[in-house]
Amino acid sequence: ILNMMEYLIEEDMPFLQKLDAKLEHIEDQLMLNKGSHYESKIFEMRKTVSTFDSYYDQMIEVVQNLQKYSDLSGFENLEKRLVRLSSVTDRLAEYSIQLREMHQTQVEMRQNQIMQFLTIVTTIFMPLTLITGWYGMNFKGMPELDSAYGYFVVIGVCIIIIILEVIYFKRKKWF
Repeated sequence: ILNMMEYLIEEDMPFLQKLDAKLEHIEDQLMLNKGSHYESKIFEMRKTVSTFDSYYDQMIEVVQNLQKYSDLSGFENLEKRLVRLSSVTDRLAEYSIQLREMHQTQVEMRQNQIMQFLTIVTTIFMPLTLITGWYGMNFKGMPELDSAYGYFVVIGVCIIIIILEVIYFKRKKWF
């Protein structure tokens, strides 16, 4: 039984090291902002690590029960290896959670930048839309309607509004 259990975990450490390397690669890609599609990979790896963690916990329990009936020191060594493997899987699970949070933070930051841009565009065009609405009503008592320069005055006012808004946004460092 001891030999069989040792055989079952013989290749696990190299496998866990490969998982760790894959997670590090994902972290590197996320740090370079190239990680837009890694959420499913992180979730898949976390699921694999979780499966291995529960497997090691069950193996530790079996080994502890076998130690009650055997005086072999091999079971103690096997238990120590299983505990190390379990601690590695715990660390990898925590690492995958951190990567998922990092990915989520990057997604939220991109969404905030997009929302800020859309807010600025809306703020710039809102006064222009208001002016367009007023001058689109076509009633006789409108200012500048009979003036030769009325059209150019309205265009100038619109340009001044845009320039003032851009200056304000630059001072607030929104732009």
